Amino acid sequence: MALGVTNRVALRLKPEATFGTTPSTGHHYLLRITGETLKYALQTTQSQELRSDRQVTDLPLVGAEANGDINFEFSYGEFDSLLAAALQNTWQVTGTNGVTTGTTTIVTTTTSLVLTGAGSPFGTGIVAGQWVRLANMSTSVNNGWFQCTGVTNATTLAFAGGLTAATTTGTGVVQSSRLTNGTTQTSLSIERNNADLTLFSLFRGMTPARLSLSLTPGQILTGSVSFMGKDAAATAGTSGMPGTSNASLTNGIYNSVSNVFNVLENGSALSNTYVRSLTVNVDNSLRGQPAIGTLGNVGIGAGQSVITGQMELYFADSTYLNKFVNNTASSLSVRVSQSSTGIGYVLTFPNIKYSDGATTTPAGNQDVMLSLPFQALRDTTTGYQLLLDRGGDAVTAWAS
Repeated sequence: MALGVTNRVALRLKPEATFGTTPSTGHHYLLRITGETLKYALQTTQSQELRSDRQVTDLPLVGAEANGDINFEFSYGEFDSLLAAALQNTWQVTGTNGVTTGTTTIVTTTTSLVLTGAGSPFGTGIVAGQWVRLANMSTSVNNGWFQCTGVTNATTLAFAGGLTAATTTGTGVVQSSRLTNGTTQTSLSIERNNADLTLFSLFRGMTPARLSLSLTPGQILTGSVSFMGKDAAATAGTSGMPGTSNASLTNGIYNSVSNVFNVLENGSALSNTYVRSLTVNVDNSLRGQPAIGTLGNVGIGAGQSVITGQMELYFADSTYLNKFVNNTASSLSVRVSQSSTGIGYVLTFPNIKYSDGATTTPAGNQDVMLSLPFQALRDTTTGYQLLLDRGGDAVTAWAS
């Protein structure tokens, strides 16, 4: 008799056009995971009938909901559609899927970049303040990440500096896409396949409720997405997904040491200290919407976008502690990218306030740490709480 093992489990995802309905056409996406806790949660209630023999007569079914978490190790491109669903928005891209293409000539000065020729222009995909990545430039020092200060006619980018005057024909590309927090809710059908048992469990209407990311020294950059859904189909011996699986991407996994760069607080590198850990949490404040006559939620309601985090610093002086004490608004930005290829992301919170500033002394023979929980607030300049800029090779979108 075969007994199921965790190493034979696979997860497949498919965006839904109608909440709680798995599409019957197209294909689906195979997701890289480290674990999951998806389940069909049935609610029952004990009968309150009174009997002279004291026995309980029934345990009727009164409600249902699908929920649970998906855990992962963060890598380039693999989770982009899931991140978009969690932030309730879509990626705004430059060129083709985030990369300029064609036979474009790129002319750079020390403070600008101009696209000429037949390649894909920037369109509306890049705005002032956005981080972009330049690749395949003829002058090697122009390869890397730069922050744009302005866009003109969809073909000219301005920078504060850092470029070298040069001309690159044919090979140079600009890579940039941006994701922000929004209001467009997306639901997914998620299927768990216990391959060794040839069993499939299909969860429907799965809406991202919370997103968490964690950076800790000596560890892989990890994350999780928590879902609230409608219901689940009965476990079956055949897949309930349409078409075939699009394979997962194969990019390397990010770590929190050699893949983390440019930690900027209020636009500047940290002074006189270092970050020991950083966590980020996005909570969509979801609520299930049950109704009589329907088993499972008929919809999922979204509340406030609550984005919080915690930065832990080695305590060196009062600079950052006083920002909490004085309720000073600030910003926070960090880049995660492959040290070999440079492909990655810049995560920015343009307007934050620290909600605590503990510098406790727990015991001897330890470093004193400054714990700075923060909350991301709406930024009046960008209009958002969170900005995620992507720079890298064009990624394959989820199966349609």
